[in-house]
Amino acid sequence: MLQIVDRPRHVYLPPVGLTACETKALIGQCEFFIAMRFHPSIASLSQSIPTLALSHSCKFAGLHQEVFGHTRYVIPYNDITIDSLLTGFSTLLAEKDSAKRHLDARIPQLQSAARYGGQLLWTLMSSAGGRATVPQPNQTEHQF
Repeated sequence: MLQIVDRPRHVYLPPVGLTACETKALIGQCEFFIAMRFHPSIASLSQSIPTLALSHSCKFAGLHQEVFGHTRYVIPYNDITIDSLLTGFSTLLAEKDSAKRHLDARIPQLQSAARYGGQLLWTLMSSAGGRATVPQPNQTEHQF
């Protein structure tokens, strides 16, 4: 990959073995992010980093549709070529400022919705008398 990049010093390949927190912190230093794995894509988008997704799963299109309202920054796996990468990144680069502003506004809305979902779940579990059970791998049930 570094051999085909015009400016290889601008591409960083992190060391193997970083923790999740270290990885998210490293991702947070990026101006742009290209992701082929789902959780790093979430880590970049959640930090308002414009992200190009190289999608091997329909989850990426769903995520980008939810976050952006479109899938222009998603390249399906079978369509990945040097040309599609250049086109996808050029689109993201041209829309960088608007994508960043959109993420700055949208991510707090999604975080708020997630917290609200957690509150609803807590309310439902509490209204069940605190006796909600969830099967555990090493136990038949666990009380909350």
